[in-house]
Amino acid sequence: MPRKTKSRLKITNLLGAGAFGDVYAAQLGNDEVAAKAVSAGSENGARPETEAKMLARAGTHPNVVSYLGTMRDGGTRRRWLVLELCAHGSVAALLAARGSGLPEAAVAHVTASVVAALAHLHSPQIGIAHRDVKAANLLVDAKGNIKLADFGEAVELDASLPPGAELAAGSPHWMAPELMAAEGADVDLAKADVWALGITVIELVQGEPPLAREHPMRVLRKIASRTPPRLARSAFPKRMRTFVAKALAHDPAARPAVAKLSSHSFVRSKSRRHLGRELLLDALASAAHNASTATGHDSWLLHASDSDHSTALAASLVHSGISFLTGTPSPTPAYRPRPARGPLHSVSSSSSAASASSSETESALSMSTISPASSSW
Repeated sequence: MPRKTKSRLKITNLLGAGAFGDVYAAQLGNDEVAAKAVSAGSENGARPETEAKMLARAGTHPNVVSYLGTMRDGGTRRRWLVLELCAHGSVAALLAARGSGLPEAAVAHVTASVVAALAHLHSPQIGIAHRDVKAANLLVDAKGNIKLADFGEAVELDASLPPGAELAAGSPHWMAPELMAAEGADVDLAKADVWALGITVIELVQGEPPLAREHPMRVLRKIASRTPPRLARSAFPKRMRTFVAKALAHDPAARPAVAKLSSHSFVRSKSRRHLGRELLLDALASAAHNASTATGHDSWLLHASDSDHSTALAASLVHSGISFLTGTPSPTPAYRPRPARGPLHSVSSSSSAASASSSETESALSMSTISPASSSW
């Protein structure tokens, strides 16, 4: 839950820059945190405000990124959304670094975590639809736990959409077909989250979502009119295929609620999920090693102490052009270029972006005092 504090927010370095606010690593008291900078009165101010309100409503859950509150810079109009810092970045970053999907057990671990997060959000006590489930919004902490993040598109399930909000929100490749065809009052947004979960499972095993190479507008037309995607019988186990088929039922009435999916055999096995966590951490370590080898900047990884190990892995991924929070890769020779997957881009994705990022970082570092604000926006 958000907390009141008199601690100063000390900005350390830029992690990513995007349309809805730049994200920095920061120090809040003795805690390492992520801080999203938002200029008050900007045209994008509504989205961070929504994210703050929805994260506060979501409360505490082991598979939802922790919201620590908002802080206000006393010298400017900039506000900071303060969040849990996940040491290993996003699952999408890992997929981009590997150039392929994850092993079945790792996919089961990630999927079970998202099922738990959505079951919590969709519960009557919380009542939130996330509306942007995808690998780019799944963060990995130092222990390999998965955290659902980015609540900028989230809405309350028991309320009408806020003014200016669109029904077909989120990322096109993960959108449910009913979002393009129905009136807002007729759509069960919780079931749309289940569809996005099904697409995310395909993304996890293939390294990218279906139709990843096609233009978003063409994708939206195909989603609305075509048979839902399926996993090939010859390539994937039955438990994974049936899970995806249930989540991607074209008719939302036939699509199970996420709470019902929690008992599915694909995500129920604790031993397979434990193995999946270990495989995920191994894959992250391998990706960080490959990244440091490709760039020649291996001192973080090879000389880091145990206490610095998680930071070293994350630093290697960031330095190699993989966005720390969203996983959007830059077109470096070491990695296969992919379409942008989220609002943030890699710091090194272009020379102009790098220049702007450098300027922002210097500005943030020069601010020594940030007065605490209430947890409400």
